[in-house]
Amino acid sequence: MAEELEALWQKLRVTEEEEESVNLGRDCTKAAKEIGKNCLVMKVLSRRGIMLDALRKNFRMLWKPNKSMRISVIEDELFLVEFDDDRDKRRVLEMSPWHYEKQLVLLQEFD
Repeated sequence: MAEELEALWQKLRVTEEEEESVNLGRDCTKAAKEIGKNCLVMKVLSRRGIMLDALRKNFRMLWKPNKSMRISVIEDELFLVEFDDDRDKRRVLEMSPWHYEKQLVLLQEFD
Protein backbone atom coordinates (compact mmCIF):
# COMPACT_ATOMS: atom_id res chain seq x y z
CA MET A 1 0.00 0.00 0.00
CA ALA A 2 2.80 2.43 0.87
CA GLU A 3 4.56 1.79 -2.43
CA GLU A 4 1.32 2.39 -4.35
CA LEU A 5 0.82 5.72 -2.56
CA GLU A 6 4.43 6.70 -3.22
CA ALA A 7 3.99 5.93 -6.95
CA LEU A 8 0.79 7.99 -7.08
CA TRP A 9 2.50 10.81 -5.17
CA GLN A 10 5.32 10.93 -7.76
CA LYS A 11 2.79 11.29 -10.62
CA LEU A 12 0.83 14.08 -8.94
CA ARG A 13 0.81 17.47 -10.67
CA VAL A 14 -0.82 20.77 -9.68
CA THR A 15 -3.28 22.30 -12.15
CA GLU A 16 -3.23 26.00 -13.06
CA GLU A 17 -6.40 26.55 -11.03
CA GLU A 18 -4.86 24.92 -7.96
CA GLU A 19 -1.66 26.93 -8.44
CA GLU A 20 -3.51 30.24 -7.95
CA SER A 21 -2.45 32.01 -4.81
CA VAL A 22 -4.50 33.87 -2.26
CA ASN A 23 -3.21 37.29 -1.29
CA LEU A 24 -4.11 38.74 2.06
CA GLY A 25 -4.53 42.48 2.45
CA ARG A 26 -2.03 44.77 4.13
CA ASP A 27 -4.14 44.91 7.24
CA CYS A 28 -2.96 41.43 8.29
CA THR A 29 -1.42 41.67 11.70
CA LYS A 30 1.90 40.34 12.92
CA ALA A 31 -0.01 37.96 15.19
CA ALA A 32 -1.80 36.41 12.20
CA LYS A 33 1.54 35.88 10.47
CA GLU A 34 2.96 34.25 13.60
CA ILE A 35 0.03 31.84 13.79
CA GLY A 36 0.28 31.12 10.06
CA LYS A 37 3.85 29.88 10.24
CA ASN A 38 2.65 26.85 12.23
CA CYS A 39 -0.13 26.02 9.78
CA LEU A 40 -0.55 23.74 6.80
CA VAL A 41 -3.18 23.58 4.12
CA MET A 42 -4.40 20.02 3.71
CA LYS A 43 -6.33 18.64 0.74
CA VAL A 44 -7.88 15.17 0.78
CA LEU A 45 -8.23 13.83 -2.76
CA SER A 46 -11.63 12.24 -2.29
CA ARG A 47 -14.90 12.31 -4.16
CA ARG A 48 -16.86 11.46 -1.04
CA GLY A 49 -17.80 13.84 1.73
CA ILE A 50 -15.42 13.93 4.67
CA MET A 51 -16.62 13.89 8.26
CA LEU A 52 -14.53 16.52 10.06
CA ASP A 53 -14.65 14.84 13.48
CA ALA A 54 -13.46 11.52 12.05
CA LEU A 55 -10.68 13.30 10.12
CA ARG A 56 -9.51 15.10 13.26
CA LYS A 57 -9.52 11.92 15.35
CA ASN A 58 -7.68 9.94 12.67
CA PHE A 59 -4.86 12.46 12.23
CA ARG A 60 -4.43 13.07 15.95
CA MET A 61 -3.86 9.32 16.36
CA LEU A 62 -1.51 9.13 13.35
CA TRP A 63 0.50 12.28 13.95
CA LYS A 64 0.58 12.13 17.78
CA PRO A 65 1.42 15.83 18.18
CA ASN A 66 3.41 16.89 21.26
CA LYS A 67 1.15 19.90 21.69
CA SER A 68 -2.38 20.56 20.48
CA MET A 69 -3.46 20.67 16.87
CA ARG A 70 -6.63 21.99 15.24
CA ILE A 71 -8.17 21.12 11.89
CA SER A 72 -10.81 23.40 10.38
CA VAL A 73 -12.64 23.43 7.06
CA ILE A 74 -11.66 25.94 4.37
CA GLU A 75 -13.86 24.42 1.65
CA ASP A 76 -14.78 20.94 0.34
CA GLU A 77 -11.84 18.57 0.89
CA LEU A 78 -9.61 21.54 1.85
CA PHE A 79 -8.61 22.07 5.48
CA LEU A 80 -6.43 24.30 7.64
CA VAL A 81 -4.22 22.43 10.12
CA GLU A 82 -2.89 24.59 12.98
CA PHE A 83 -0.09 23.21 15.14
CA ASP A 84 0.90 24.70 18.48
CA ASP A 85 4.43 23.37 17.98
CA ASP A 86 6.48 23.95 14.82
CA ARG A 87 8.32 20.66 15.40
CA ASP A 88 5.03 18.78 15.02
CA LYS A 89 4.38 20.53 11.71
CA ARG A 90 7.86 19.77 10.38
CA ARG A 91 7.64 16.11 11.41
CA VAL A 92 4.26 15.69 9.67
CA LEU A 93 5.66 17.24 6.47
CA GLU A 94 8.81 15.10 6.56
CA MET A 95 6.78 11.90 6.96
CA SER A 96 4.43 12.56 4.03
CA PRO A 97 2.78 11.31 1.89
CA TRP A 98 -0.25 10.56 4.06
CA HIS A 99 -3.61 9.03 3.27
CA TYR A 100 -7.08 9.16 4.77
CA GLU A 101 -9.53 6.33 4.04
CA LYS A 102 -7.26 5.18 1.19
CA GLN A 103 -7.34 8.67 -0.36
CA LEU A 104 -4.16 10.68 -0.86
CA VAL A 105 -3.67 13.68 1.44
CA LEU A 106 -1.67 16.67 0.20
CA LEU A 107 0.00 19.05 2.64
CA GLN A 108 1.32 22.49 1.76
CA GLU A 109 2.98 25.21 3.80
CA PHE A 110 1.95 28.78 3.15
CA ASP A 111 3.08 32.26 4.11
